[in-house]
Amino acid sequence: MHRDEAIARLAETQHGFFTRSQAFGIGFTVDQVRHRLNTGRWRSAHPGVYRIRGWTPAFRDLAFAAHLAVGERSFISGRTAARLWDVAPFADVEILEVLVTDRRRVRVSGVIVHRPRVVPRSDVTKLGIVPITTASRTLIDCVPFLPADQLEEALDSLLRRGLASPGALARRLSTASPLGRLAAARRQDRPTESALELELLRLIEKSGLPEPVRQFVVAGVGRVDFAYPAAKLAIEVDGYAYHSSRVRFDADHERDLRLREVGWTPLRFTATQIRRGPDETVRRIMTQLATNLRG
Repeated sequence: MHRDEAIARLAETQHGFFTRSQAFGIGFTVDQVRHRLNTGRWRSAHPGVYRIRGWTPAFRDLAFAAHLAVGERSFISGRTAARLWDVAPFADVEILEVLVTDRRRVRVSGVIVHRPRVVPRSDVTKLGIVPITTASRTLIDCVPFLPADQLEEALDSLLRRGLASPGALARRLSTASPLGRLAAARRQDRPTESALELELLRLIEKSGLPEPVRQFVVAGVGRVDFAYPAAKLAIEVDGYAYHSSRVRFDADHERDLRLREVGWTPLRFTATQIRRGPDETVRRIMTQLATNLRG
């Protein structure tokens, strides 16, 4: 196989990038490497890390290139890892952060290199071929960059997808820390199923209403978003994407009928109602809760 074809195939398996050492391993000489860089056939991403002309890298590709530049025993971490784990508050970050697990002093322009004293093996993994800190470790590292509401949303996002365990987080964090308190609370409760549910929950908390039970299972019907079991009041949140089809509408209508048949009162709220009419949303919950409790 021709060397250029071989390096192109290698790059395809490595998010479009390859190292000088890998090029030498395929058989390129120093002069051949220099020639390809000078003529623009190869482009330099970092010292000793290249891509072939015509490849337009996505963010994950750039993250992998940063790992190649820092070298072995390095892992994508921090806000970069949070974006790769699809943690919503970090969806648009462009920062490249890499953690190294040895004592090397590495400097790479444009890359933040972290050197923690201890990195348990359980804190690192791979996302595809990208070496990366686990979702749990990533969230812990990102706490300083998250206000309280976004921290809760980020935690619930990981819990919903099974990428973090509230028990494991609670065991390694003090309950005096914001994330430790949230993790301890989630051990006793279920995470919200969406950011919109979290918005409604915060609205309820601010109103002074008692906190409902999250993800409560009503016998004979199934799980509802929130519930006041003593009052047999079920609250559901309908995001547009979830509720935008006729099939979904009919299914929700049938579900509400089943709730009423077993003695429960259903309340449904859309994103528009929650965000544009928060006072009316709270009033409806408060009124229905009082009515049901009076019996």
